[in-house]
Amino acid sequence: MRVRAAAVLLVVLVTLGVALIWSSRNAIDLRTVPAQSADAHADRALSDADVARLARAVDRSAEYVEALFQRPFALRPKVLLFATRASFSEGLSGRFDYSEGASTFLAANHGGVFDPATYTIAMNLEALGVNGLAPTLEHELTHLIVREATAARALPTWFEEGIATLAERQPAATPRWLEQEALVGRAIAASRRVSLTQVGTLEGWYETYPRFGDPLYAYTAQAVGLMRARLEWPGVLEMLASISSGQDLAEAYRSRAGETLAQLESRLAAVAPAIVTRTAVAGDVEWTLFTGAPRAPSLVTISGTTTYVVTFTVTTDDLGIYRGSFGSTAPPGGYIVSAAGARAEITTTRP
Repeated sequence: MRVRAAAVLLVVLVTLGVALIWSSRNAIDLRTVPAQSADAHADRALSDADVARLARAVDRSAEYVEALFQRPFALRPKVLLFATRASFSEGLSGRFDYSEGASTFLAANHGGVFDPATYTIAMNLEALGVNGLAPTLEHELTHLIVREATAARALPTWFEEGIATLAERQPAATPRWLEQEALVGRAIAASRRVSLTQVGTLEGWYETYPRFGDPLYAYTAQAVGLMRARLEWPGVLEMLASISSGQDLAEAYRSRAGETLAQLESRLAAVAPAIVTRTAVAGDVEWTLFTGAPRAPSLVTISGTTTYVVTFTVTTDDLGIYRGSFGSTAPPGGYIVSAAGARAEITTTRP
């Protein structure tokens, strides 16, 4: 489950004039979490064992983000951990003077927020589940450390969300398919239905997000990923340091990469047809095809190492994507999936 949109929405409402002032008025009672790397607090519904586990998780995430960005946090991050959607909602309204309706909406739909006015992160543990805390917390901590690294200079929203998405570590048990997310992100770029400029502001992100949902994060992550590939990670950190000294992102990137952001965006949109695959638990193979032709037919061939061949036509979605699976009607073994000039080798098994 992707839950980061709440952070963006929270910041957007700040820009629209909704006050999010740290307050203890009617705030839910919290207990201290003995984390070494953050000023962390959790609601009292959590057991001692849960609090100890959360302390270790917060420390691991904070230490990881510090190591990644090769700098300590200037101030220990403030992290609030709420056990349920109800306490998360109550915590937002009580500690940030947030409206009841907005708090309820966020609690029902999202798992974490970052408030730049108070540099505070609030986490909705019920929404996140066992595997969701670390990646979401690392995303929000990245927002914080990037602000510190750039002396809180203005950055395009697409860059802030993209670098935070890249920073997330995914546990082995995650159901997310990162290769497919990356392909969809590039498909969004290839569709030219959105530009980096359109999601360069919080208002623009808020307007664009409903059209794409969470794949918009993958789009921005692919953009920052191309920057990282061009500069390598030390170059990205140097770029952040230059921004803290007064350069804007466009100039800081151009001076190091030898290309403009417009040229970067052109490369982002230049995507050849591709197929990504993964093996499902039952031994079948899931495959995702990108053709570059939205809502269009595409001929797919799946051939085995012997005489097995099947050919059929699929129709892509509005991004030129088609998702399929293979294996239940064929003998286990090696096959090749091909379409639109792309091909991938797959192997089906049976438990």
